Amino acid sequence: MGSVMMSQDSVILVPEEPVYHEDHHLLCQKYSTQENYGALDSHSSRRGSESTIFEPESALDPRLSLKAHLLEEVPQDTLLSLQLLTLTFCTGIIDAMTLSTFRVFCSKQTGNTIVLALIALGALGSTPSNDQLNEEAVLISFSCFFSSAILFGWAGNLIGRDRRLWLFLSTLFSTTLVLAAATLHRVYSSNPSLDPDLHLPSRSSCVVIALLASACGGQLQLALSVRMPELNTTMITAAIVNLASDPRILAHHNSIRNRRAMYWVSMLAGAFLGAVVCKASSPTEALWLAAGIKVCVGLSFLCNKGVGLFAGIGKAGLV
Repeated sequence: MGSVMMSQDSVILVPEEPVYHEDHHLLCQKYSTQENYGALDSHSSRRGSESTIFEPESALDPRLSLKAHLLEEVPQDTLLSLQLLTLTFCTGIIDAMTLSTFRVFCSKQTGNTIVLALIALGALGSTPSNDQLNEEAVLISFSCFFSSAILFGWAGNLIGRDRRLWLFLSTLFSTTLVLAAATLHRVYSSNPSLDPDLHLPSRSSCVVIALLASACGGQLQLALSVRMPELNTTMITAAIVNLASDPRILAHHNSIRNRRAMYWVSMLAGAFLGAVVCKASSPTEALWLAAGIKVCVGLSFLCNKGVGLFAGIGKAGLV
């Protein structure tokens, strides 16, 4: 036991054995409290209640401090809700771009499933607009979305589905896919000789669809991993139905109702903005806009407060 400085009418902490916590890789220091009632010798002091003070080893090593920060779990709070609503806004922009440009959804796989069946049976007729609803593009969107959901799901299970590190990395990777799709579309749209049928099902357009569908599949996995199903950033039908059947829909304080309503508004606003940008500028600009917003959301995940074992504790604090 370490030496203790005694002062009159004070409560002091005496360090005991260190404890190593394997899950968080942090060194914890256990202390016991001693109360001194005026005497300066050890015989007049009394042993008080024992407490445990966790002193992260990261307080001494900045590398471990960063590691502990990244491995913290993120709570379902207002900031997380705003982040998911912003990603929903991006989904609206992307789907407005892909539907107006390629006649296919990259996140709404329910719609793609129905369209695929109609195309297979020739039930859409043979109008020029329906010719662009190509079976190949729908299949690529569906398969890439599903494959991305599998990969992101397993990666999230390995890292920790609601940890700050996973939220940051998954958003970063899905943003990279959107940036790649925007770059490819810009290259081919500015050089028609490379692919004169960019807006029709072609090699380059299928690659763009694959990249965007993969980004949407990964984003959905991220949203589901934080256990806020009413803000899944992609599927809006269930949120509307649950909002309509909420028995507390008229309550003054109802956070779930508010999130569901804002979820629909965010998707609609994103779709409107995406359509405006595509019409006034170009589909590529819509993708650049969505990617830029996603970058901001990814960086903001580093600022969420944590709910891990040492969340809210500085270099030393009582647990």
